[in-house]
Amino acid sequence: MRQETTESEPGDLAPVQRKLLPGLALPVAGELAAIRLPNSDRLLALESDGFLSEWHLQGDGAWKSKSRLELDDSASAWCIAKDGSFVIGASGEELARWNAADGSIEWISNAPDWVTALAIDSEARQLAAGHDNGDLTLWDIASGKIISGAQRLGPSVSVLAFSPDGRQLAFADEGCVIHVRAILDQPDGSIELKGHKGRIIGLEWNALTGELLSASWDGTVRIWDVASRKPRMLLNDHSGPVTAMAIEPGCRSVSTVDSSLQWRTWCLRTMRCLGKPMGLPAEVRNIAFAPDGTMAMGMDRSHVMFVHNGDRFDFRKYNYSDPLIVKSMIFGMSGHRLLALGCHGKFISWDLKESASVPKAFEVDGSTGHKFGAAAMDGHWLLAHESFNGGDGAAALFRLRPDGFGANRVETFQGLAEPASCMAIHSMAGWAALASPFAPEVWIRKIPDGTPHLIISDPLMGSSVQHLAFSPDGRWLAMACVDLGTRAGHLVLVDPSSGSLACRIPIGAWRIAWKPNGKELALISTDGRLLTANTEGRISGCYEGAENQRVVAICGNWTVACGDDRNLRVWDSAGGNPCSALEMSSQPMAICGLDDPARLAVLLAEGGAWIIDLPTLLEGLSVA
Repeated sequence: MRQETTESEPGDLAPVQRKLLPGLALPVAGELAAIRLPNSDRLLALESDGFLSEWHLQGDGAWKSKSRLELDDSASAWCIAKDGSFVIGASGEELARWNAADGSIEWISNAPDWVTALAIDSEARQLAAGHDNGDLTLWDIASGKIISGAQRLGPSVSVLAFSPDGRQLAFADEGCVIHVRAILDQPDGSIELKGHKGRIIGLEWNALTGELLSASWDGTVRIWDVASRKPRMLLNDHSGPVTAMAIEPGCRSVSTVDSSLQWRTWCLRTMRCLGKPMGLPAEVRNIAFAPDGTMAMGMDRSHVMFVHNGDRFDFRKYNYSDPLIVKSMIFGMSGHRLLALGCHGKFISWDLKESASVPKAFEVDGSTGHKFGAAAMDGHWLLAHESFNGGDGAAALFRLRPDGFGANRVETFQGLAEPASCMAIHSMAGWAALASPFAPEVWIRKIPDGTPHLIISDPLMGSSVQHLAFSPDGRWLAMACVDLGTRAGHLVLVDPSSGSLACRIPIGAWRIAWKPNGKELALISTDGRLLTANTEGRISGCYEGAENQRVVAICGNWTVACGDDRNLRVWDSAGGNPCSALEMSSQPMAICGLDDPARLAVLLAEGGAWIIDLPTLLEGLSVA
């Protein structure tokens, strides 16, 4: 066991010169395997690579990291005790128990077959393990000894759950069948519950009624009367596979989430959905409740979102994980600071002069109290959309403070038909551009006074605007437009001073980036290719080996992009030839060049950033 360092290690990270710590609320470095809320002011999160993180809620409302412990990076199944005192993990045919306070190993035992699922009873006395060959074993948690075993030799076990009184065990196999048996019964005495058509990922017992709830990739949640072996209710409103489910402590409701990023809360008395489904900023894999009803959601962006008891958060209009709805990330320099917009609406600032920069979050002066949803930055100017409520489309122009930590409001923009999530700013030319994917128009305003200049609509041909970018000299505004039905589209170049059309290229694109000469752009097409287009209206090149790309930037003479495989790739901008690649620790959200043309910064989904030295990367060196 080792404690993870939180400082930069320049000598050990080449070509990654520095790793800036995450600055968002409760970030973790890897994908979440399990979370637990022993109470509303303590959170434990287990990452799939074996790290256990613990946070405590402070009196001022801020969460403070207590520890980050390395347990076992090879474990494939995890569970955390209800009180958060210990963790049990399974690596192949080996089980181990760790002390959650210091990461020390309390026992290690060998299992009869590969472990695929684990569950702890409510009294933390027994551990159930499901195996790849369909077998079940019951363990004494205190000693790590097997109490009993049952041979089924059927499909692999996917999930387990003890009944509240600890007398029954429910488990689901990869054949989509649920089995319920008394702890000491033989396999032939088990009850089978059939009906699901997809992998079962969650089982929950209702402590008040004794009913069993199951959630499946077939998009349904079923509530079973175990005695009659029949489902009492089928909750099938989900439009995608259900990814997580949990019953709140009072057993009055159950929360379910699906792969289409919809969150539903069901009343267990009436079996009705409470209110409308709510959108989420990322896919949820884990849900945990504290005794007071506070809920934590573990997301695939390696973050934890809290929903306090009684609160209802609606993100439906701001589903930033969907490529059809682009969030324009701030990611740039202000003096010696690197700035980003966090997913919770606050601005994050890192001081690049510090050897171990801990990020600081700040809010701009004169804020109306709404969280920020999208922004763009150019030099000392900041353009941000700040109205999440009411749909009035308000945006504002701010001037960043010299120290890069804070901003002062200069002007508020009104009149947008929809909230703007696509923005671009060119301070030298004096232009600000704003658009929404939901309204086929782009607003051009003058800065710094914010005077309305013109509305561009006809050149868009009714398409959804996905990205905006001014050319380096401010002469052209490039607009990436997509037809949301067919995903076809066009790249449009207009003169921002007059709104006149310069050219239209018949290709849909998610992202665009201008080359320094102002005559060519790199673009990510709707089919994930990385292409080059010119101001004469033609596709002029294709980057070799670029598939399923998400973000792109031009850094000096190099084009840098990253795709679904998390590999950051570098091409020679002139010829489009691949030069180097580097695997990132999580999905890159944005890339930008720094004042030094030999360096670039990559903002990661986990909330931190890497500062990369391009010459070292191009030499083919790997991270130590």
